[in-house]
Parts: sequence; C-alpha cells; structure tokens
Amino acid sequence: MLARAEAPRAVELEPQNAHAWTTLGWMRSHDALGRRHRAGMDAAGAIAAYQRALELDPSLSQPLVLLGELYEFGEGTRKYAAGAQLDKAFDAFHRARVDFDNHAGDEQELIDALRLGKAKEALALLESQSASAVTTARRVLALTLQGGAAKARQQLLSEGMPPQEVEVALTNGLSAFLIFGRMDLATDVFKQLTPAVQDNRRFDAFKAAQTFDPDKLSVSDPAQFPLVLIRDLMRDTLNLELLDPIENKGEDDAASIHRASKDLRRLLPVEMAGAGGLAIRLSLAAVRTSVEGGPQTGFRVGVAALTSNRAPMYLNADGGKVHALCFSPCQPTLGRMALRMLAQGRLEAARQWLDWARDEAAQLRPSPTNAFVRLWPAARPEANEVKRAATALAALDGKSAEAQADLRKMWAAETDGELKQALGWSLLSSLARGKSSEEALTVITELQKQAPKDLVLLATRVLTLRHLGRDAESLAVAQKAVEDAPYELGPKNVLQEELELRGDFAGARKVLDAGVASCAESERSHWLNSRAWLAFVEDRVTPAALDDAQIAAQKAPKGSTAAANTLAVLQAAAGKTEDARETLAGYTDTMEVDAFGDADWLAVGLMYDRDGLRDAAAWAYARVKIPEGKLAIGSSPALVERERKRLEKR
Repeated sequence: MLARAEAPRAVELEPQNAHAWTTLGWMRSHDALGRRHRAGMDAAGAIAAYQRALELDPSLSQPLVLLGELYEFGEGTRKYAAGAQLDKAFDAFHRARVDFDNHAGDEQELIDALRLGKAKEALALLESQSASAVTTARRVLALTLQGGAAKARQQLLSEGMPPQEVEVALTNGLSAFLIFGRMDLATDVFKQLTPAVQDNRRFDAFKAAQTFDPDKLSVSDPAQFPLVLIRDLMRDTLNLELLDPIENKGEDDAASIHRASKDLRRLLPVEMAGAGGLAIRLSLAAVRTSVEGGPQTGFRVGVAALTSNRAPMYLNADGGKVHALCFSPCQPTLGRMALRMLAQGRLEAARQWLDWARDEAAQLRPSPTNAFVRLWPAARPEANEVKRAATALAALDGKSAEAQADLRKMWAAETDGELKQALGWSLLSSLARGKSSEEALTVITELQKQAPKDLVLLATRVLTLRHLGRDAESLAVAQKAVEDAPYELGPKNVLQEELELRGDFAGARKVLDAGVASCAESERSHWLNSRAWLAFVEDRVTPAALDDAQIAAQKAPKGSTAAANTLAVLQAAAGKTEDARETLAGYTDTMEVDAFGDADWLAVGLMYDRDGLRDAAAWAYARVKIPEGKLAIGSSPALVERERKRLEKR
C-alpha cells in the first residue's frame, strides 16, 4: 500500500526513468484496495504511464504486455466489453513476442486474434507453439482454421486418435471458440460431432443461441419479459419504464436498478456476467420461462437457467402494458396487487394473486408475523375475506398507510385468540417499518401477554422505548428481563446492546463476559465477536481482543462476514495492516467497491491510515454516509466519524 504513494514520487524524482513509469502504470491498474483490473482502477492513467515508459525506453517489453492487457478492457472495467481496443491489444502482444521474445501475452494474443477475425495470425501463433503447449483443443483450433472442422476431424482420425477421444477434442475446441467469441467456428465444429454427442443437454443453450436474436425480444410477451431485463442489465441499459410505476413509486432510479440487477444477475453463468454480445446470446438462450395468469390478471413467470433456478417474478398487465413488479419472495406486493384488483371489481384476479402469495408462504419459514396464512383458505372466499387476507399481506412492509389502517381495525375487532395474536404480529411488523410509536408499545404489550418470554418482542420493546426517548424505561426493561431469566442468553444480548449504546462499556463488557462463559459452542462466535467489537468501540485494541476476533472469525457460520470484518478492523487498528488486508480480501475479493458496507470502509480507512496514506484514508472514510442527528455509539458511521476527525487533527 505504501508503494501506491511512493510510485508518483518516484516519477517526480526521476521523470526520465522508464522503470519508474512502468511501476506507476502498474499501481494505477489496481483499484483502491490493491486489486488488479477491477472497477475503480485508473485505466487511462495506467495506459498513459506505460506509453511514457515505452517512449523513454522502446527496448522494454514488460510495459508493452501490460499495456496490451489494459486495452482489452472496455466499459464497466469488463474484458471485451464495448470500448475495448482489441486491435491495439493484439499489436502490443504481437510486438512483445516477435520483437522481444516475450511470450507472457501469447494466450491473450491468440484470443484477440480470433475475436478480431485474424485467422491467419491465430493459425501462425498456434503453429509456432511448442509441442508441449499444444493441447488437443488447440490442435482442433489450428486444423479448423486451416481447412474447416471436417478436415480437423479427418486429420485426427487419420493420426490414429480413437473416435471417442476425437469427440472430446472437438468438444473442447468448440468450447474454446466460444470463449474466444467465435460462434461461426464453434458451429462448424459442432456439425462434426456425432448425433449422440450433439444431443447432450450441455449444448442446449449453444444450439438455441445459433438462431437467437436478443434485439427481437418483446416486452409485451410475458415469457420474454425477463429476458429483456437480463439483456438490458448485461448491456447496462435498463429502461426504468419497464418497472411498475405504482409499486416502485418513491424509489430512486439507482435503487430500482440495483434491486432488479441483484435478482436477475443470479441467473447468469458467472463467466458470462457483464460480457459482450455472444455471452448475452448464450446466457439468454440458457434461460427458460414458464407463464401463468393472463392480461386480465397479471402474470407469474417462472425463470430458470442452466446455473440456477429462481423463484418467480411477477408482472402487472394493467393498461395493456406489462411492467415488472417484483421477484419472489414479495408477499406484501402481492397483497397490494390483490387489493388493486379488488378495487377494480376483478374478484377472480384478486384471488389469483393471493393464491400465488399462498404458494410463496408455503416456501417460507412459518412466521407469527404473517396472519395471511390463517386468513386465506383453499376454498374460494368471498370479497370481504379476500380483502382481509390481502390487507394482512399488503400492510406487512409498512408501505401502504391505507392497508395499515385497515389492519389496525381488524386487529381491534378480532375475537379469536390465535388469529388476534397473528394479526397483532402483522400490525407490529407494519409499524416497525416506520418510526417507533406509542401504538407499537400498545401492540407489543398485548402480544407479550400471550408470549411473555419472546425475545423479539423484548428487543422491540427496548428499541421502541429508546427511540421514544424513554431511556430509563428501556434500560429497566432490559435489566428486568435478565433478572427474570438469568441463565438465558437472549436477554443478556439485549441488555449488552442497551448498555453499550449508553456508553456504559464496563457494564456491557460484564454482560459479554458472562455470555462468553455460559454460551453453547454454536453461539461462541457471536459472543466473542461482540466482545472484540466492544474493544474497538472502547478504543483499546488489546491482544486479548484480537484473540477474540480471530476465534470468532474461525468459528463463524459459513457465509457470515461480520466476524471477519471485526477481525480486519482490529488488525488494522493495531497496525497489523498486512494481516488486515488479507482478512478483508478473504471476504471482499469478489465484491465490487460499490457493494462495500460501512464497516468494510472502516477497515479500509484504518489500513490506509496506519500505513500513513492520509489521502487514501480520507477517501475511504468519505465513502460512508454519515446520517444526520445523534449517531448510535458503536455503529460503523459513528466509528468512521471518530477516526475521520482524528485523521484531520494529525
């Protein structure tokens, strides 16, 4: 990381040193976290630095190869995307090989030659390779370029290669041509495979892609609508008018795109995401859709691809146009659609949306917060029952004030004990999405009469009291919960958070020590991680705290990154920046910078800070949006603000 700061200085001190310019180009070809060829790198600056190095010393081949690599990147820092300068990349690799005997770019030179349609150059490169470097797939490439795939097959057989091995060689050659972006040559090879091999399912997408035209997809066809979204997302040209104007009202464009992108990109083979035209064709050809519903109802479209199966997406067909509503699970949206249908007198359509919601509920973990499952029977209910069930769904996320008001009336009027409890949970869920209120406390009180030891209700009561400014009550509730259940960890966790937020670090640590001492092995990571984080909040990162963080990260459940982040933060704060960088890379390596959370930027800023890179640290801290008002003690924004102010004072 220090090299990032020293590289520009080296050029300033020795402006005629070609090696210094090469080093500067290398540093600029990394993003702010030191990851090469990732979004956020200074591609233009790196290219300029390599070009200057070559001007100063034309005998150098390393900057030539590095320059060729950069030319292959186009829009969005994606290889071979629009804007890539493959002709310049090919020339750079070719010059390095021919003029300087530098073969580092041979593989890329071949790919670029094939992508550019330079068959003679690709063939010459293949024939120049040593026998040890020529795989059977490359022999297929060379023979196909010489005289077509039929000749390639004949030649391999004449050399005594068993027919079964010939099929494997041709298949590998086909795959290589696809990687190199040559559908025409891949198709030529495919025709030489035996019918039995051609019928393999692995070629389904390839066969469909031969006649598939992404530009002819129609947004008016529900079966093609998801493909339109995928196509546009891969091209970074998503049309926001495709999203439902009512359901997405009030959300900014970026949020809408991010939500749709996150769901749709899961369909794509990883190596295809963000690639060019051929990759789009192959990806879309791999997608299969199934449609239920109709123009008078709306549509549920099942979407599946070779790499994954996704739960359905839902389309609204109001006004003769199809709009994207949401991806499953999205029960509140389905409830609001049912209410819209009901308001328009379309009872059967409303029933259909609730049937789809019931299908979703069957796939989800049972939850007491959702009264819908109790209100929607298998029989065909009348309009009043439809409205009750739809209301219970529509109000869940707090987006509909009208649905929330109706749910409030339903809860007050209900006499069935179990159903009233379920309606109360649904109302609390709706209220919790907005500002905490006295009404929420009333609902919690009623629910606790039936479930006095429920941890969610306890935590929600404490949180609500605190947000209402009733601090003495919130602390008293948390303390009493621990007194009533001294051997249960849940209440301790609530109390520890309450004490930490008040700045009572000694009290919070005492609770955490008790939790670590009495927790089960499966809960150990959580408690150790909380104790380690408290040490950073207290501004005293000790060897014991680092040990806590290390063990917590080792014992963390698969897929959880909280403990790893805590470890990176503590390592950076302790000046162990190389360890922190390694820890951070372990869970962020596949993430783009824009996907980093506040705690990730805290770790990055601390690493830069401890390495003396003040500007870089300030940049990292500035990536965290500091909300207005009082910051919660121990929150990432509060800690970032603390470190930022310290940086300014030094």
